[in-house]
This record gives sequence, C-alpha cells and structure tokens, in this order.
Amino acid sequence: LLGHGFGASLLPRIAQEGSFAGMILIGSDPGSYAEQLLADLLASTAAEDEKASSKQTVAILPKMSLQEAQETELFGRNACYFWDLEQHDPIRLIKQLALPTYIVQGREDASVTEEEGWKAYQEALKECRFVSYNCYRGLNHILARDLSLNADGNPEYAIDAGIEPAAVRDLVLWIRRNLPQTKTTEVE
Repeated sequence: LLGHGFGASLLPRIAQEGSFAGMILIGSDPGSYAEQLLADLLASTAAEDEKASSKQTVAILPKMSLQEAQETELFGRNACYFWDLEQHDPIRLIKQLALPTYIVQGREDASVTEEEGWKAYQEALKECRFVSYNCYRGLNHILARDLSLNADGNPEYAIDAGIEPAAVRDLVLWIRRNLPQTKTTEVE
C-alpha cells in the first residue's frame, strides 16, 4: 500500500480495513491536519477574528462529540471532516498494525519539512523495528530533482521531471526485501 503527502498519512487507517503486506509513506506528516491548516491560516493575512475562531475550534476539536462537530464549521468546511481525521492517529495505528513500513521524503520538500515528516515519524516510532526511513538530498515533495517554483513562489509540480531513479531503485529494493513475493502464472 503506497501513499503520498496527505494520502500517506491516511495509509494506516486504510491498512486496518484490509489485508496488506506493508506500507510506503512518501512526503507525509503524522501531525493533525487541522493544526497544519491552522498554522497556514495564522501565517496568512486572514482577518484576526477568523484566526481566533479557528484557533479556538481546533483546540476543542478532539473533545467534541460527533454531533457537535457536525454542527460546527472549520476552514470553510464542516468540522466533522477534521473531527473524523482526529479519531485515527497514524502513529498509534502504525504501531498497532506492525506492518513493514517505509517512510521516505525529499530533503528539499517544500510541503513537509524533515522535522514535520520523517523525523517526526522516526521519533514517535523509534522502538518499531519494522519501520525503515530514507531522506533524499536534493529531492522535492514528489521525490524529483526539479526544484522549480511557479509565479507565486510555490513548488511547480506540473513540470514532467519524473521520480529520481535512485529513489525508485530504493523503493523496489525495500519492497523486495520486506514484502512477500508471489509467483505469477500466465493465463492464456
């Protein structure tokens, strides 16, 4: 099971619903999505009352009931969406599932810093021997070497740069070493 960015943070939740041999998380942050959005909002030019209201809602979100969350708005959406995400801690689930897990990130990732990403996982999962990590120098959020920026100064991912071959090689090697190999049979 492989996921990227926010999708990778959902992998443990997806994995608990099925039968998977392992997980690969690329460019992921195990932190609270609501807190990530709040940090972005607080750094923005949004109105101070919107910032204060959002900060208060994020603080009480984990303590809300489902009904309270359904009756609340947060970041222009129903807070139930964020409340549901808070109910499934990816770190707790990775420990509980104990599946071989590979967590990788580009060192030049503009979306998730090393401290927020693989280092946060490593600190929280330090006793889990079934988890491996890799961070690639010179690669971005999508494990490409291209560090182009768009007119707004944000990473440009629309350029066809391709995933760095060394990262692909390492992913394949990790899969071969850690996941059961099955033989395939040709069907006529």
